[in-house]
Amino acid sequence: MYANGILREIQRLENSLQLEHEHLNTVYRMLAVLLLQEHMDFFEIAVKEDHGSSLDLMKPKDLVKFFGDALECAFRNPSDLESPLEVLKTTYASMWKLPCSFVEETIEQVNIVART
Repeated sequence: MYANGILREIQRLENSLQLEHEHLNTVYRMLAVLLLQEHMDFFEIAVKEDHGSSLDLMKPKDLVKFFGDALECAFRNPSDLESPLEVLKTTYASMWKLPCSFVEETIEQVNIVART
């Protein structure tokens, strides 16, 4: 009975979080906010220095989505044919008007961080 009450409270808190922060809809995106904030800050600095105009296209929610989805890719089986890595790379490179190589390098850095 006590465990059921705790589970209901967790579900209520999850629902509340979803309403307030709809971009935090996966555990990987939540982890990105908690663990990769410094990397997101460095990414923004690098974009500002090398691709200044692209910074205007970045919304904080999209940055969290990108890093969270990159983190999810890091934990997928590399032989997974349905890996969203290529889609992730091209989607965000196009949306932010950044070179695919720059976005791919960032995804690789997230992969390294995830493995350590």
